[in-house]
Amino acid sequence: MNQFYKNYVYGLFYASFDGTIYSFNRKEEWVKLVPSYIVFFEKYKRVLMNVTNYQLAVFLEKYNTRNAMEQILSKLEFVSARQSLNEFKQILLSHGHSVCFYCMKPLKQTHVDHFIPWSYMQNDVLWNFVLACPSCNTSKNNRMAKVDYLYALVERNEELRVAEQMGTYKETKLIYLYEYAVQNGFEANWAPRA
Repeated sequence: MNQFYKNYVYGLFYASFDGTIYSFNRKEEWVKLVPSYIVFFEKYKRVLMNVTNYQLAVFLEKYNTRNAMEQILSKLEFVSARQSLNEFKQILLSHGHSVCFYCMKPLKQTHVDHFIPWSYMQNDVLWNFVLACPSCNTSKNNRMAKVDYLYALVERNEELRVAEQMGTYKETKLIYLYEYAVQNGFEANWAPRA
C-alpha cells in the first residue's frame, strides 16, 4: 500500500471524524466502513454524486483550459460507458427465461434491463438484470417498476441461487436499493400497458 496513504490518510481522516466512519489497521492494511455509513451512502447516493460532481467540475474549470476540460470529460464518458450485456442475456436465457419479465409475452427480441436503473447503481450484476421485450424496456427507461416486480425478482434470484453464486447478493440489499432509488427521485410504480 502507498506509504503516503499509510502515514497520512488512515489516521488524519479517521481523527477528523472521531473514528465514526471507519476502522482501520495499518499493519494488516485494511479499512472497514461502519455499516450505518454504507447505508447512508447508498440511501443518498444520487445527491452525494451530484454534489461531488458539481464540486469537481468547479475545481477543474478553475485550473484547466477549455481544451483540457473537453479531454477530461471525454475520458470520464468513456469510463462510465455501459458495457455489453450479452453475457448476462445468455446466462438468463440458458436458465429458461424466455418471456418478458414485465409483460410475460414470449421474447422475439431480447433486451437486458437493469431492474434498478443503471443511472442509480452503475453496476452490472446478474441479480439486478431481467430479460425484457423492447417495448417494456424502452417504456420503463429510467423508472422503477412496481414493487410487485421487485418481489418477483427476489423469487427469480432465489430460483437461480444467485446468493450462493455471488457473494455480493442479499435479498435485503436488493430491497433497500430499490427503496433508496425511489427516495433518490426515481419515478416509481411503472408497469407495462395492458
